[in-house]
Amino acid sequence: MLFVPKLLALALVLTQGARDFGGADRVILSVLLEALLSAVLAPIRMLFHTQFVIAALTGWRLHWKSPPREDTETTWSEAFSRHVVHTLVGVVWAAAIYRLAPSYAWWFLPLAGSLTLSIPLSVYTSRVSLGRRLRGRKTFLIPEEADPPRELASIRGHIATAIATPRFVDAVVDPMTHAIVSGAAPSRARAAHALESRRKLVAAALAHGPEGLTDRQKRLLLADRQALAELHSRVWTARTAHRDWRASAASAGPEERTAFSAAS
Repeated sequence: MLFVPKLLALALVLTQGARDFGGADRVILSVLLEALLSAVLAPIRMLFHTQFVIAALTGWRLHWKSPPREDTETTWSEAFSRHVVHTLVGVVWAAAIYRLAPSYAWWFLPLAGSLTLSIPLSVYTSRVSLGRRLRGRKTFLIPEEADPPRELASIRGHIATAIATPRFVDAVVDPMTHAIVSGAAPSRARAAHALESRRKLVAAALAHGPEGLTDRQKRLLLADRQALAELHSRVWTARTAHRDWRASAASAGPEERTAFSAAS
């Protein structure tokens, strides 16, 4: 029954014109591959959904983060941490079925096999290179990719000519980038204990340099206008600033290099 909507969509595309989808043959191939992939991933999603339902009913804390939209791939370590339980369930389930009723093992292979292979499935289905190769062969193609709208073409043109994305260290060292980031960061009133935490964070950043900070510490600094301003000022004036700050300042413009050298 789940395959019926796919067949209806396929028939609609074929009757309305499949050229923008890569052609009739590519549309059919894409639908068949998508159906196969959906069937393979269904048992893995089943366990995730079960986990969410149980957590909601028992009051377990759930963390939901919006999935990244850019070219982000799943690493092997992340896949292992997310799917190790799924893999164990698949292995134990397959072994139990084979021991109890070997003749039924083949019938349960799609279910248990998907769970057993959940780690490599998660990794390889996230590969950007694989998706681009399929798109290059007009598989899984949509009209917006075959004939991009004017708005998307304009955005791509602006992105191609845009300057490089500023780094965290630029928000601290470079005066222009620092002014832009500080203007976007909120100004927050802090309690005494929070002010002490801010002071320690700025001191740690000054002593250990940008590479010595965790991603969480960097986010805290970027989200705190006063902390970012204090770090910016001390990086340019304190003689004890970590050498990595100085190396970043050395790659700035001549005015910034002169000011930093004079302060050092």
